[in-house]
Amino acid sequence: MAGALDVPLSWLLAERAGAEVGSPGITARLLDSTTRDGLTIEVYLLRLEPGQPHVSEAHGRHVTEHLVLTRGRARVGNRGEEATLSAGDATTWTADAEHSYRALGDDPAEGVLVMRWHE
Repeated sequence: MAGALDVPLSWLLAERAGAEVGSPGITARLLDSTTRDGLTIEVYLLRLEPGQPHVSEAHGRHVTEHLVLTRGRARVGNRGEEATLSAGDATTWTADAEHSYRALGDDPAEGVLVMRWHE
């Protein structure tokens, strides 16, 4: 819904730290959100369950996602350009295209996701 409205997800969560949003196989808990000078930065604790990938629609041309994986293995990023990460690895992508998140193996994957929105 946030992508369709072209607003940061935290706006829909009333920018409340601790608020969670999820879909089958993925949960994101808002840790912090701040907006200054046309830039919104959101920080989430992301958990990916093993199984099918979660596919996210494009957020818009002014959104960048940064993921640091802290546990497990995952494949994330723009469809067709995904990066494979192990705990301690990081990747960045511009979320202006359909992108996906998938835990690899039999265990969940967790990480810190930082989203940057420019007006």
